[in-house]
Amino acid sequence: MTIDADRIEIVTERIIAKLEQGIIPWRRPWHAESALPRNLVSGREYRGINVFLLGCQGYESPYWVTFKQAKELGGSVRKGERASPIVFWKWLEPKGINPETGEKETRRVPLLRYFSAFSLGQCEGVKHRRLVEAVEAQPKVFSPIQRAVALTAGYRSAPSITHGGAKAFYRPDNDSVALPAR
Repeated sequence: MTIDADRIEIVTERIIAKLEQGIIPWRRPWHAESALPRNLVSGREYRGINVFLLGCQGYESPYWVTFKQAKELGGSVRKGERASPIVFWKWLEPKGINPETGEKETRRVPLLRYFSAFSLGQCEGVKHRRLVEAVEAQPKVFSPIQRAVALTAGYRSAPSITHGGAKAFYRPDNDSVALPAR
């Protein structure tokens, strides 16, 4: 397989032209963190059953806080809002002495705790640097590509187009296009 130097030059010229226009072609033009639910304070994504428990609530923000965290961040939970459960579990390995044999032993004991969390969509006045960074990183003005708008407007059997989430993709099984929020 040989590499055509002319083709490489064409690609290089196009990339340089975009960079000169202030466009970084390998970056997506939107900012979106993972859409998985995550704790605002720690920044950690929830795992296991918590992804389902929190993700199916339908809130736009992926961030969740406890009542106490909302208060500590200068905010509050709106009156009448209901918390969603979060499950925390891990194995503990307490060491002790077996009363029958008198020998030291380690046991495995499950620890299970439940917490209640609120989506930022249920809160008011919560301030945190992650929220500021997310807003600052997003483009300030949405300017659609007019050729794309004209193309989709004139398409007789166009796929359904939805906005929201962190990814842009086409789904052939139901002929739909998903795009990030404008």
